[in-house]
Amino acid sequence: MNASIIKTSDIHITRNDNHIIKGIDWEVKPHEHWALIGCNGSGKTSLLRAVYGDLWPTTGSVWLFGQQLGFCDLPKLKKRIGWVGASIDKWLPPTETALNLVITGIYSTYELYQQPSNIDIDIAHDLLTSLNCSHIAKRQFCKLSQGEKQKVRLARSLISNPDILILDEVCAGLDINSREDLLESIEKMPIMNLLYVTHHTEEIPALTSHALIIKNGRIIHQGKKHEVINSKNMSDAFDINLHVEFDYNDRIWTKVL
Repeated sequence: MNASIIKTSDIHITRNDNHIIKGIDWEVKPHEHWALIGCNGSGKTSLLRAVYGDLWPTTGSVWLFGQQLGFCDLPKLKKRIGWVGASIDKWLPPTETALNLVITGIYSTYELYQQPSNIDIDIAHDLLTSLNCSHIAKRQFCKLSQGEKQKVRLARSLISNPDILILDEVCAGLDINSREDLLESIEKMPIMNLLYVTHHTEEIPALTSHALIIKNGRIIHQGKKHEVINSKNMSDAFDINLHVEFDYNDRIWTKVL
């Protein structure tokens, strides 16, 4: 198992008689960047919650960094994973500054309970600068645009230097300009493994190397990006006739036929 960053073996997840995940086998190796594609409710986020240890499989096994969940120090492993998504907003103090929220990522908390060091402050400033949003450092989170909030979430996850970065529908609610600005920032990030969850192919970063297509809780296609993401497979996933093509920048564009 040591060669894998993530490995799932025949996992099933059933909640309230609802079979959410159905027999998934999946392996992520170092330096692979995966796109997880599927309709809303297909099981993308549930699969990642199982990998993260927040949603326990009914049957099957999950290994993370070579250690089997249930037989390891899960909180310690979780510190090696950054998760970016709007779901954490309910925990973030809305009137806290962008800079301080980024710093909370160092301590794996949602509020600052101690005075940060000058080094921590400098690192947080540098991250915001690298994401082209240093000007928002002293602004309250609740007064930021959706694009600015997403960059704060991203910087907060990156400040702990995670081995895995999970981006869960990070472009939802963004206009085209904000989306492209965010994707450009993602392309420049020094990360070992990226897991990018979406149902819009145009949001998939060009750096993505592999893809997993999930439908009704089952993986229907997985492998290298250019072998998996095509018109037939995407049409199967979304039950509609689609045409998919890659452009010269290796971005993916889909249209309905």
